[in-house]
Amino acid sequence: MGSASTVTRNAAWLMAQRVLMGVFAIFVVAVVARYLGTDRYGELVLLLSYNALVAQLASLGLRPYSVRLVAANRALAAGIVEEMLALRGALAAVAAALAVAYLHWLDPFLPDSLILVFAAVVVTNAYAMCFIDGLYGVERIREVATSLAVSGATVQLASLAAVALDAGLFGVACAYVLGNLVSFVIAWRYLRTGIGPLRLFAPRAGLLRHVRESRTYFLQNIVHTVRQRLDIVLITTLLGTHAAGVYGASLTLVQRFDIVQDALTTALFPRISSLQGRATDELRDLVRLSLKLMLVVSLPFALGIFGISDDIVAIVFGAKFADAAPVLAILAFSIPFSFVYGLLYNVLGAMGKQDAVFRLALMALVPGLAAMVVGIDRAGVPGAAAALVAVVAVLALQIALHYRRTVGGLWRASDLLRIAAANGLMGACLWISAGQHVAIRIVACAAIYALAVVAFRVVSVASVRSLLANRGGRRPPPREDDIA
Repeated sequence: MGSASTVTRNAAWLMAQRVLMGVFAIFVVAVVARYLGTDRYGELVLLLSYNALVAQLASLGLRPYSVRLVAANRALAAGIVEEMLALRGALAAVAAALAVAYLHWLDPFLPDSLILVFAAVVVTNAYAMCFIDGLYGVERIREVATSLAVSGATVQLASLAAVALDAGLFGVACAYVLGNLVSFVIAWRYLRTGIGPLRLFAPRAGLLRHVRESRTYFLQNIVHTVRQRLDIVLITTLLGTHAAGVYGASLTLVQRFDIVQDALTTALFPRISSLQGRATDELRDLVRLSLKLMLVVSLPFALGIFGISDDIVAIVFGAKFADAAPVLAILAFSIPFSFVYGLLYNVLGAMGKQDAVFRLALMALVPGLAAMVVGIDRAGVPGAAAALVAVVAVLALQIALHYRRTVGGLWRASDLLRIAAANGLMGACLWISAGQHVAIRIVACAAIYALAVVAFRVVSVASVRSLLANRGGRRPPPREDDIA
């Protein structure tokens, strides 16, 4: 293993890389949203939400199941991937056909041309993920990262090309098909060099044994996806595509901050897993420090976005999306809760407590959907945003309480007071600087917050280096929403 300083630099590079990609993605989102306008952008986010939901029916939990099956039977990897291609390809075709029938005859929001693109996205994604999951199973993580990175960049560049060529919503949607095809080709070539040539054959009844054995993963993934994606469907159904565009644009910006959370938890995961699930004092100290860092990073994001939401929407999306400003201001408060939930989700997963996390998510599913419907009915899109914040807050608090009951202490009161004081100074800076140019406000508030964090001794460089020091262990398992 390398030294702690080397691992710290590597983790910092990884985070910087993801942040830069996230910034580029925000630029692409801004260009596409301005080009499409609220109604057509609402149709795009609806298509992507439908894709995420139907993808669960196209895989039935077979993604994480196949990764673990390949990892446990390396010698049989080629045969397992071949069976997944036959089974998941057939499932994707059936799921896409059913979805097309529903969207054509019952759903009034997506035009027929977009429905056909949607079907292509579902099928190409299913095949591409078979190869990606095979690479995960044989631990070719670098190749997985390369495949997904090139695929993601392809989607972004193709979207910009669609705008430049004035290809409309159809052209932008086709960018996702192209991204899947690129992922398919690259991952297939990588996997072929690792496990040998792969044969294609027709699905057969015997393959259904995999579906029976993957049902637990399916239930977990469908609960997760419904919680994350059904809000767009509900908003579109109840309020129309304009409302979906306003909400989807705001949510897309907020979700980009998950890149930072994901980088931090990725750096943490090997340390937790190396402790082999034991609730030791070292683990408690590690998680306590990680939570503190999550709050130090996420709270100023939330406060800053809330304070300058009007400027952000004007700069990124333009006047057509003016209605998104109050929605973005509300959604900003979901960031710290999302960071806390993401951290503890990975910690408990590394400790082998996935079933407990699933039960907590399942308990919150129906109340969360009910809150979303009530919020939309009472206050429109801002009500939906407030409902989402409430749902994420409940999930974060539930998982935090479960951690405290089963593992131990999660925070120190003195740390919370220092973080609150630093954010209080930043909030005062936001209030005092009202009316100044947005760039001046951002620089001033960032400087005040950074000085406050140092002055109040909230975190130290040594503690961050200790957190990122890798002592062995596994990488995080693939996420079900790793879709190009």
